[in-house]
Amino acid sequence: MSAAPQQPGLPFPPLRTRPEAFVVGAGNQDALDRLAAWRDALARQGRPLAVVAAVSGPDGCGKSRLLAREAERFGVPARGPGACFEAELSEAPPALVVDDVHELSPLDLFALIEAAAGRRTPLLIAGAGRLSDWAGEGAGRLPDLASRLRAVAHAPLGPPDEAMLAEVLTEQLARRGLRAPLASVAEAAGRLRREYAAAIGLAEAAERLAARGYKRPAALLRDALAEAREHAL
Repeated sequence: MSAAPQQPGLPFPPLRTRPEAFVVGAGNQDALDRLAAWRDALARQGRPLAVVAAVSGPDGCGKSRLLAREAERFGVPARGPGACFEAELSEAPPALVVDDVHELSPLDLFALIEAAAGRRTPLLIAGAGRLSDWAGEGAGRLPDLASRLRAVAHAPLGPPDEAMLAEVLTEQLARRGLRAPLASVAEAAGRLRREYAAAIGLAEAAERLAARGYKRPAALLRDALAEAREHAL
């Protein structure tokens, strides 16, 4: 019996695991306000680049969490940099949401912005570092892309503050069936690097130690901090 023909692959990469809930705090309120203003302006259909917004910031500041939340508002999935954007734009989606655009070449990012602006399709992008860095460096820098990026709505994210890290740490501990007094969580959060990955890493270390039979949550978090030194300040 001959083998059945294989179905051709879809043009989009597999969807990523859904990020944890986005934490609202002082460190990101300004970015949220800017995105809200951008969404409100979409209905007025002004200049073509008004349909584009960009979220930037350092690693671990919550860009992917925020993008997942915004994609849900539009009723679309958040895509990665390997997606076939032309194919998706041709289907006239309500919006296109793309994470990690700093991994795209300047030419590919320029083409994405131009295609979305030409079709008046709302485009929300996010990437690490500064917006100007996405245009490339040295001989590979694309001045036209740098100009476009200066013209789009920009919502920069700062690193999470201690209160936001404490909220994430509490959430991550609960996911693992662990609880700790608020004072202990707040103390631990104050000793973490200002990135969500640090809170997640500490919770993972606490889970490993809890399996050894710890009965005092404060001691568990203290020893977990010693084990997860790469996440500590």
